[in-house]
Amino acid sequence: MLRAGWVVTYEQAGAEYGKWSKDEFLRLQAEAQAAKKGMWKYGMSGETPAEYKRRYAGSADAAETGKTIAAKKNAQVQTGWLKGLWRKLAGTKQ
Repeated sequence: MLRAGWVVTYEQAGAEYGKWSKDEFLRLQAEAQAAKKGMWKYGMSGETPAEYKRRYAGSADAAETGKTIAAKKNAQVQTGWLKGLWRKLAGTKQ
């Protein structure tokens, strides 16, 4: 796929290159780019997987924080409701 120009070499952490080296993958990618094969025919206007991950890295943390805040609010509402019910059942008003 690299020779045909349909993929890019993934260089982020955890990338494995099998029996080949990273340099070999980058060389094949550069050859495909120079020959304008595949997606390189008109130049690349998209983003690489690494760029995509960098772009969304911060938003995933923000989404997780939002979920945590919502869960805490939900727990507080449930606790307040449960306390109110308990007070009614116990016959006290506090």
